[in-house]
Amino acid sequence: AVVSTQSTGKVPPPVGELVKLLEEHSSDITVVQTLCVLFDQHQLQLENSEALIPLLIDNMSVTTTPLRYLSLKLLSLFAEDSDLAGDVNAALTAESTPLSLDTYRDKLMCCSRVRYCSDLSAARFSFRVKYLLGCLQWSLQPIWAGLSKILAEYAEHDVARFWSTFRDVLESAHKKSDKEKGEDNPSSFLTEYHKKLNSADFSRSGFLITTTKQGSLRLLLWKLLSDVSHVVEPKSRDVVPFVLQFRERYNSVYGFKKQDVSKENNCQGANSSSGKTSETGKTSETHMNDELRAYLTLFSKFKNPNALYRTEELYA
Repeated sequence: AVVSTQSTGKVPPPVGELVKLLEEHSSDITVVQTLCVLFDQHQLQLENSEALIPLLIDNMSVTTTPLRYLSLKLLSLFAEDSDLAGDVNAALTAESTPLSLDTYRDKLMCCSRVRYCSDLSAARFSFRVKYLLGCLQWSLQPIWAGLSKILAEYAEHDVARFWSTFRDVLESAHKKSDKEKGEDNPSSFLTEYHKKLNSADFSRSGFLITTTKQGSLRLLLWKLLSDVSHVVEPKSRDVVPFVLQFRERYNSVYGFKKQDVSKENNCQGANSSSGKTSETGKTSETHMNDELRAYLTLFSKFKNPNALYRTEELYA
């Protein structure tokens, strides 16, 4: 159906075409942002929106803050009559709260509203865990520690569902490059509507507009696993391949057996640089050393390392 708009006097694209775009480009911020305007301001009606909810839930762990926020806004429209509505509203409140030493407790309070409980449906469980994992990108140590405790509750009480959800996010963080996928414009007819959106809407909402690199999210995910190492150890078939891939990459670039990955060595290396290494190169090396330390920290907590998947390759 085609619905006329009062605010622009123009006719938006057919709802069916919008749905198809969201299905094919659910991680494209242009699509999500435009649909937020069309469905909210122009009261477009959509039947069977439940099928689109999982696509938007997947965006809860992306590294682009505006995409997370806009996906939440769209979820609030699609899920307003479902049991997911309360969780989405709590997340929206958290996203709209500024991140600082003065306000981080308020953000954590919002996140505590989506902590573990035993009667969660599959959609609510997936939403809560993916949203909290995405919140790890808030770069403030006190709030990161609080989020880790909330996520640890999920890992402790429902290992199977937590690991299934976490594994999907971890695999996505490893597969994606630092550049979010889907930045090309999938449809020219969205351009007109997208240009009408004012970036000031983001400023008024009060949340930080940031894009975290996938590598940084990946590092945070591995650090989180160290807090629930007893849950991770039986899942070594899932985690060991990532470590082996990293070791091969690390060895090819820096020479795995010759590197001192201590924090002190990283600092000395940065201070004693001859100037031939670019700042980007230093950052990349430091990040890889940080990631290596995260792997080593996790594996050092395992109780029976000889029983891990592909043990001979791992310790070769």
